Amino acid sequence: MKFFSWYRVLAGAIILGTALLGGAFAGWMTSQNFFSMRWNELVSSLPERFHFFATTSTPAQLISVEREPLASLYPSSFASRRLSPLALLVRRSGVKISLDHLVTALDHPLGGAVALTSDGWLVTVNSALVNLPMNDLLVIWNRRAYPVMQAIRDAATGAVFVKIDAKDLPAAEFVSAQDVAAGAAVWFESSPKEFYPSLVVSVQDRSSVEVMVSEHVARRFLLSGTEAHIPGSAVWDGRGRLVGLVDAKAVNGWQVLPASTLEKAFASLLAQREIRHAFLGVRVLDLSDVALEAKATSSLPLSGAWLHADRLGMPVILPTSPAAKFLREGDVISAVERDILDGTADLGERLLEYPPGAEITLHGLRQGKDFQVTLKLGSLITSEKLK
Repeated sequence: MKFFSWYRVLAGAIILGTALLGGAFAGWMTSQNFFSMRWNELVSSLPERFHFFATTSTPAQLISVEREPLASLYPSSFASRRLSPLALLVRRSGVKISLDHLVTALDHPLGGAVALTSDGWLVTVNSALVNLPMNDLLVIWNRRAYPVMQAIRDAATGAVFVKIDAKDLPAAEFVSAQDVAAGAAVWFESSPKEFYPSLVVSVQDRSSVEVMVSEHVARRFLLSGTEAHIPGSAVWDGRGRLVGLVDAKAVNGWQVLPASTLEKAFASLLAQREIRHAFLGVRVLDLSDVALEAKATSSLPLSGAWLHADRLGMPVILPTSPAAKFLREGDVISAVERDILDGTADLGERLLEYPPGAEITLHGLRQGKDFQVTLKLGSLITSEKLK
């Protein structure tokens, strides 16, 4: 009897436990169905831009190291050049040249200069040497200081040629101004071996409209850039050729004196010990610089060299000039020989291409009618020795 009583207790416990487990399982299934329905309702109500992704597991991968070296943006000619043609111009203080003085002076250079010959001729711009006696000037190149032996200013181009007693300077190669295009990539070098990238914004800076003498080269490139550059800083192209020298700060960048305009002047200096240019003897306004509205109201052509008086009332045509017998005030010179004055080069640049005494034909407009004259150019000394 005791056995059957114990058996009934055990059987009752098993039945009660089974009932409890069954109830718990049924409750869990009911909750799963409820939450699944609510989840589906929530997902269907979200905007279409929400996406749900199932998680995946992928084996870890090691990212390999790229073994190819980074290519330099500098032109290869810069990397292979052992010494730069750029020198720095500094002010001398006192007679004795000390190391401390040179270090201090190099922190505040007056300007830069670029080597033209291996035996010590360099070129800079006039804006770097205004009112500075030459005995107060030193040229620093390759960690050495050189006094200035000669300094010749060319009034036609604004360049200054400087001679020092140096050997084995790396002479620079020039780029023709006619080969420079807007948008071209160039490099400023304001300190030896320090380069800053830039772009040619314009091949003819139009920031000012002035009457110029026909023997003056007015063209300046306009380059982009916000870095500080000293006058005479070198501007190089991608092949390491000299594009020009920094002349002045402009509103939207930097004015640069084209290097190729210096070639004729320097050749004349080496051959004759003075600089001579072909001489026409007129004052002109480049019509490419004049606003279109002004040209339309006065029936002027879009381009050309317009013989015009300046603000100081100087003669438009010099009485003793080669142009005196052939040209008149108000004439517009449209071409020199076959070279049209279309704004890509001014009259002064075209005249630089001819030696003194050359015979040329000028084409133009006079009171709305075409004309041409043939005349012999004169000779004009434009050099000045600086002391």
